[in-house]
Amino acid sequence: RVARGRTRDAAAGGVVRAGRRLPTTGPGVNWPAQVLSSWGVHSYVEVTMFMIWFTIVGCYALSIAKGDVPSAWLPMISDCLVVQPQSFISRIGLIGGGTLGMGCVLMFSAFLLNAADGAGKRQLVAGEVHFSACCGVFACFCLTCVGAINENELAPAHDLSAVVLFVMFMLYMTFSLHQALQLGIGTRGTIMLRWL
Repeated sequence: RVARGRTRDAAAGGVVRAGRRLPTTGPGVNWPAQVLSSWGVHSYVEVTMFMIWFTIVGCYALSIAKGDVPSAWLPMISDCLVVQPQSFISRIGLIGGGTLGMGCVLMFSAFLLNAADGAGKRQLVAGEVHFSACCGVFACFCLTCVGAINENELAPAHDLSAVVLFVMFMLYMTFSLHQALQLGIGTRGTIMLRWL
């Protein structure tokens, strides 16, 4: 049978694709998932962090270059997201980064729960993991709000989103650090360094 470039050879017991036989049983049976997962969680997290930091640094640099902020020495981030094209860049970068960030939070929570299962401590940390995941997802949602609403459009909504973002993200990082310590993931020094 031929379908979308694949042929099944019943006698050989495999799927042939582009001249290469892929197994249908045994260790390589789930090859589509392996191909998708080969991109890796690290790459997903790196893209997310790059998108958020590039947006903030890029908008800051543009604001300084164009003279849109009164001082080149650490203006408020929100001041750098108001004028065009920075407002467009911040909407794309912070909304996209916040959305991807939600996926990072959920993946890390799944990792912690899996580690807790392996250590036999799921009952001990499950509630805390779920709480920190809610804090992290809500922080990422607030980041998308900060990107979507600049301070000239609706200052109270922008400011509230920014404050809640920092509070929720600090809670997320604190509880995640505590969970990692409870589960013995890494050393205390490396975990503290990552948290900082």
